[in-house]
Amino acid sequence: MASNDGEGGEGWEAAVRAEVGGASWWDDPDGADLHARFKAFTGQRRDWPEPKLLFWKDLLLRVARRLRLCSAPAHLVTSVWFARPGGITPLCLPQVLEEMRADGDILLKSELIVPTAGGLYQLVKRVSQMAISRRPIVQEDILVFRSLVEERFEDIATQLRGSHWTSTCVITTTKFNSFFYGREDAHAALCYLTQRGKARYLAIRKEDPVEVHDFLFHFLWLCFSEFPHV
Repeated sequence: MASNDGEGGEGWEAAVRAEVGGASWWDDPDGADLHARFKAFTGQRRDWPEPKLLFWKDLLLRVARRLRLCSAPAHLVTSVWFARPGGITPLCLPQVLEEMRADGDILLKSELIVPTAGGLYQLVKRVSQMAISRRPIVQEDILVFRSLVEERFEDIATQLRGSHWTSTCVITTTKFNSFFYGREDAHAALCYLTQRGKARYLAIRKEDPVEVHDFLFHFLWLCFSEFPHV
């Protein structure tokens, strides 16, 4: 992201307020309703109240969408976005994030392919992902929201189809970044798109015979076909 304060297109407080709406429990930090929604899940997964789990999954994605973000640091999601007066934060959010990760709704940027890496590295990365057991999400992780990246990619495809008649195109990285709130968010999305075979990083080096300098031009190959099922 372009900033470290959890903000995208608008401030995170305004985004959360807009998505929570006029719910009275949100402004009552001492109320039973807020405490019920904020407390951690207990018992086995089958014992968790499904409406509460779905509430947080949906709210998290709606807030990120309103902020125009496709990714966010885990510590902002769990400790900042939904914090209430007195330092009250949803204790259930770490469990919600793990559930979303298990469902494929959230991916960790650190586990995705680096777009600029060579083919051998990418192959090793894919193999290692299958061999290494999954670790829990930590506060330093960057969360990548799969559905929001795919939504943004569809928007990009719609805008570029006006000048490209094929199912693929090549654009500059600067142009690609312009579709996102910031370079960090764009890079997180690009990591996911590379992993899914929808984008490929291209670098073209050109020598200037007059200035005797090398210029490295950065491009991205994009494929606008539908996302394959995981």
